[in-house]
Amino acid sequence: TTAVRRQLGQDDADTTLLAHRADCYWYIWREQYDAGQPACEAVVATQRRVDPADRNALIKARTNLAVLHSRAGRSVQAEEQFGRIRHEFAALGDDSSPTWLRASYLHAMNLLALARYDEAGRLLETVHRGSVDALGEDNPHTLEVQLGLGRLYLERARAGEALPLLQHVHAAYARQFGEDNHYTIDARTTLEAARCALGMGGTGCP
Repeated sequence: TTAVRRQLGQDDADTTLLAHRADCYWYIWREQYDAGQPACEAVVATQRRVDPADRNALIKARTNLAVLHSRAGRSVQAEEQFGRIRHEFAALGDDSSPTWLRASYLHAMNLLALARYDEAGRLLETVHRGSVDALGEDNPHTLEVQLGLGRLYLERARAGEALPLLQHVHAAYARQFGEDNHYTIDARTTLEAARCALGMGGTGCP
C-alpha cells in the first residue's frame, strides 16, 4: 500500500494515514508481527500528527499496535500501549462502550500472558459482565471473553469454575459456527484441558 501511494505521488497526511492503517491490519491478519511493527507504529505517529484530538482513532491505533506486540510475545511493550489506551479512555470518560470492552478484553489477555492473574481476573470479569449486558451472553465477543475467563481459572488451578464457562462457550460456538470452526475447536481444546484437570478423562488427557 505504501509503495503504491508513493508511485501515485499521494503523500498527503490523510492518505498516508489510511495507507499505514491498511498495512498494519494486513500484517496482523497475516500474522507477520515483526514485519508489521513499523506500519502499526506509523499509524499512531501519523494519527497524532493529523488529528491528536481524535482520541477514539488514537485508541484504535494504539490497540492494534498493542495486539501486534502481544501476539509476537512482546507483552511488556504491549502493556505500555495498553497503559496509554487506559489514559485515553479515562479522558473520554468511557468505561463501557463496545470499543472499551474490546480493548479491555485484549488488555486482560495481555495481563494473563504476563502472569498478572489478579489484575487479569478483575478486568475479565468486568468486561464479561459488560459484554453480557450490552451484547448478550451468546454474542461472539462475550463468548471470547468467557473463554478467556476459563483459561484464567485453569491457570489458577480453578478448573471447577472453568468447566461450566467452557461448556457454555463450546456449545454456543458449535451451534453458531459448527464443530469444525476454529473457534469451536479452540473452545473444545480448552474444555478438554478442564476435564483433564478435574480427572474426568478425555482424548487429550495424558
